[in-house]
Amino acid sequence: STGEYELPLMGMVVRPLAVLLLACAVAKAATPRVRRELRSLSRLERDDLFFSLWEMKRRAFPKGRELYGSEFQPYDYFVIKHAVAVTDSRGDQGHFGPCFMSFHRAFLLEFEGALLGILRKIGSSLDALPYWDASLDADTGEYFAHPELGVFSAEFFGGYTGNASAGFAVTEGPMRWWPVGSFSQELVPTEFRDKVKQTYAGDPHIGGLLRGPANLLKTPYAARLPKPGFPTLGGHNAIVYTESDFLLCTDPRWIPDWMSWQACIENAQVSDRQLSGRFWNNASGLHWMHSQFHAKIGSYQGPWPADFPFMPASTLLTMGDMMDVATSPNDPLFAFHHANADRMNMHWQHRISQADPGIVEQMFGFPANYSTWIRSWSHPQIRPDQIWKSAKEGCLLDDVISSKFPFDLGLFGGSSGTTLTHRELLSKTLPTNAQYTYDTLMP
Repeated sequence: STGEYELPLMGMVVRPLAVLLLACAVAKAATPRVRRELRSLSRLERDDLFFSLWEMKRRAFPKGRELYGSEFQPYDYFVIKHAVAVTDSRGDQGHFGPCFMSFHRAFLLEFEGALLGILRKIGSSLDALPYWDASLDADTGEYFAHPELGVFSAEFFGGYTGNASAGFAVTEGPMRWWPVGSFSQELVPTEFRDKVKQTYAGDPHIGGLLRGPANLLKTPYAARLPKPGFPTLGGHNAIVYTESDFLLCTDPRWIPDWMSWQACIENAQVSDRQLSGRFWNNASGLHWMHSQFHAKIGSYQGPWPADFPFMPASTLLTMGDMMDVATSPNDPLFAFHHANADRMNMHWQHRISQADPGIVEQMFGFPANYSTWIRSWSHPQIRPDQIWKSAKEGCLLDDVISSKFPFDLGLFGGSSGTTLTHRELLSKTLPTNAQYTYDTLMP
């Protein structure tokens, strides 16, 4: 006997612990870990990744921490954390404004820590969170509809549209039948339970499943609905996104500060490059580089909300999981999509800090005061209210990131129990001092 065993449903081979613990005993150099594109992983690294995601999904406290260390968090902890940020009574603490990237960068770091605890324990050579370069799977991409290397293939994250006979659940690939959990206070640290419960306690429509309050979807597994055409996305069902779009949103000639970057990734509008009017997903313009993926992968049933994703809170809609803003981490592709957004942001930070070194001390122009920012906004092509639709309180530079369910300074080796502000997050994740980098930023 080799001491190996197969993980149910996945057919993966896990190597015996007696052999693997040696890897954990070897001290690693204090160099940034390198996040790589999903397709660059070896088959074994890919299997390790999927195994680790399933371990996060299946393990609860305290067993998960007994097995994988103090950074372990169950997967549904992250779904709740994201939902609390979105449903905060002060306004969204993680989207449609300056806090989008800072919230998700902190989210990814905490998620990565939990993932790496498992990967280290099993002796994996995968030592950083991968990212998904969606340009490879867009309608002009190298791996569009590829049966083996496409991210929506059975080798990766399953179909672009789920199985109609199973409520459009994803039923192929290593992440098939990925269950949507139910709200439990046991997933929330004791000191935050009261604030969390007052903000979010699961879907009110179907008994507390971890879905957003606007979502009527009943499928108890991660689901991707049919693609009916997206009126404000040019009617394209396929993803429309290129490497040129990525590069334009990293170019300091067009993107001089933090909120211009936000406008580029979310509103698909860039100062001095817009030809005419407001556009979202036209052939002549950028391609809505964050929310497009949520809307198209998750999709919806019923009338298209013309103001998506800014429809009123009273709007009810049947949405696939990736389109449900509050609980979009229910789709396992979520973290890898946002790692690519973070890659774009870090590329821009690198380029703008070389072009304008003083901007680093200014925290890249991240707004410290809303009124001051409004007065300083100088791009007539883009209205400020099109860019900053999130909360004002909680999304300023010295505010705590999503304070009702915050992140801990311990993510960076600081004092545990100290909440993390946007300024602290940015100062500790500069391209020159971050604990991680991307393969596309390597010399």
